[in-house]
Parts: sequence; C-alpha cells; structure tokens
Amino acid sequence: MDVSRDDIRRIQRDAIWKWRWLGFKNSTPGFKASLAVIAFAVIGFAIHLLVIKTP
Repeated sequence: MDVSRDDIRRIQRDAIWKWRWLGFKNSTPGFKASLAVIAFAVIGFAIHLLVIKTP
C-alpha cells in the first residue's frame, strides 16, 4: 500500500484534532479515568442485556 506523505499528514492532523476535540490533551487523569469507567459500565450493561435476553 503506497501512502503519500500528504495523506499521512492529513491523517495525523485529523487524529490530533479528534484528540483535542475529545478533551484528552489538557484533561486531568481523573477525567480520563471517569470516561473509562463510563465506557466499561456501558459495555457491561450491554453484555448484561444480551445475556438476559438470550434464552
């Protein structure tokens, strides 16, 4: 796969913008940890629903 240097730079700029937009660049470790806890809770709840609904 041949990727040009301009394509790589565009991809990197997009990734950096998303990182800043999500608030991870200047956020505290507590904020990052709370997002991880919320993500685990949502995943756990979804798995729980799947297990209950499956006979």
